[in-house]
Amino acid sequence: MMKKYRKEADKLFMGKKGTKKHQKARNDIDRYHGTDQFETAVKTYLDQYGLPDDWSTLSLLLDYSNSGSVLQALAAMKDIYETRSLVEKQGFRAKVDILAMTASDSDLRDFAEEMLKTL
Repeated sequence: MMKKYRKEADKLFMGKKGTKKHQKARNDIDRYHGTDQFETAVKTYLDQYGLPDDWSTLSLLLDYSNSGSVLQALAAMKDIYETRSLVEKQGFRAKVDILAMTASDSDLRDFAEEMLKTL
């Protein structure tokens, strides 16, 4: 009984991010990654809930076409980088390296290059 109350209290503190609708929107990003529907899924999520809190969804956002959103995702991931596993850190560094070399937006490219120096 206490677990149920705690779960409900956690949802209350999470606000919109504690709903089934939020979970579906987050799952849509994962499900549509690599498809034509990915851009719409990310835009819908960001418009409704803002930047995600979890590492896996943030990492998917690095493939989004909006460089401003990618910059925000990179900054958020940098803040929690040290708490991640070695494999996650290596994957993140590789992704940042690719962004530093290939991003068409100069601000994003510069940010990624600077970030690589600190990882």
